[in-house]
Amino acid sequence: MFAAAGLLTPEDVYVGQLAGVLESVNGGVTTILDHAHHTWSNGTSEAGLQASVDSGVRVFWAYAFHNITTITPNFLVQDQLANFRALASNASFKGSPTEISIAYDSFGPNPNVAEVKSIIKLAEEFKVPVITTHTLQGPWGSTYPPSPSNFPS
Repeated sequence: MFAAAGLLTPEDVYVGQLAGVLESVNGGVTTILDHAHHTWSNGTSEAGLQASVDSGVRVFWAYAFHNITTITPNFLVQDQLANFRALASNASFKGSPTEISIAYDSFGPNPNVAEVKSIIKLAEEFKVPVITTHTLQGPWGSTYPPSPSNFPS
């Protein structure tokens, strides 16, 4: 997910996102949950969301929060919280079938508690309809399943 950070412009992200969404519809998909891994900058985040909106398709566009340290300047979760807030407040998706959501993969097993609380607070503040995450188990070295006990209160 980070390999393309810094290599693609916001225009590249827009075109790729729009093409991907429309190809999904062409294949018969009626609803998309996008764990939006193109949130490497304010510009690429806005472009991905706007492409989803412009597609006219029902998309749960889940802003992926992750510390990006492979580009200069770094784009950290603290920066992304502000970017998400700006995108959600601007509400370019209002009146469209696109809904802004959250993607976050760092709930455990040893989470940054302050960061997790910030993500949950943001979800509550903007009443996001979806929070999506990934989990790895078995031979990939991680043995925790997502559960309420993994979330700090």
